[in-house]
Amino acid sequence: MPERPDASAHLGAGIGYRLDLREEILGAAGRVEVVEVMADNYLFRPERRNELAALRERLPIVLHGLDLSVGSAERPNPDYLGEVRRLCRLTAAPYYSDHLAVTRVRGVSLGHLTPVWYGRSNLSAAIDNVNAVQDCLGIPLVLENITADLTIPGAEMTEGEFFRELVRATGCGMLLDVTNIEVNSLNRGLDPADILRSFPLESVVQVHLSGGVEAGGRMIDSHSAPISERSWSLYADLLRRAAARVVIVERDADFDDGAGIMREVSRAGAMLAAARAGAPVSP
Repeated sequence: MPERPDASAHLGAGIGYRLDLREEILGAAGRVEVVEVMADNYLFRPERRNELAALRERLPIVLHGLDLSVGSAERPNPDYLGEVRRLCRLTAAPYYSDHLAVTRVRGVSLGHLTPVWYGRSNLSAAIDNVNAVQDCLGIPLVLENITADLTIPGAEMTEGEFFRELVRATGCGMLLDVTNIEVNSLNRGLDPADILRSFPLESVVQVHLSGGVEAGGRMIDSHSAPISERSWSLYADLLRRAAARVVIVERDADFDDGAGIMREVSRAGAMLAAARAGAPVSP
């Protein structure tokens, strides 16, 4: 079993690598300390690997994926996993992150991050899947909490308990998406602080921050807007409780205000640095 990611090995604050933001990212040396690359944009596409190799010369890379489907009953697709391993080696990734979710059932892609049923049988399957991924990659797997409109009925534990058991059994880490907590709390009438505290915060390696839109009384995790003050406050609460090593600002649309997005990276980084220095953290 790979060792749990070391939260003291600091990589800092960065942003999800998008071609629309490439010039801003490369021109923000010092403020952008690390980039997160969406692995699925490069898997099975060897013609794009020179691009990643060049990027790796400029900035550390962490890889983030969408389709391991560790919450499925079946094992991750071996061809997909082999491509992930090649990409991890190319980028010298310290770990690989994906979601605690189901994206495939009997080999059929669902095209969506579907929530896991929080039962003992699913936990056993997830443990086996995480161990198989870590054995193949030779580096730790770090799993992200997702947005979900409901908990699948008949659950035998909470999401937080499921994460805790999975981390304990496999040594994997956690990618805590602060904005996903905000979305779930608003849409489901839950207390975001309670959700936050339910997770194994001692295992948080990386943090995601993004902005969504509200429509019809619901919040949509669109990654297309500035980070809300609710998310900043929740991020501050997290940093008082957890020793994260990376924080990534996500933006997938509406890139017009590149300078504003970079200011968000700087704000996230300043808060992370304050927490690491033992100083008071405020949003």
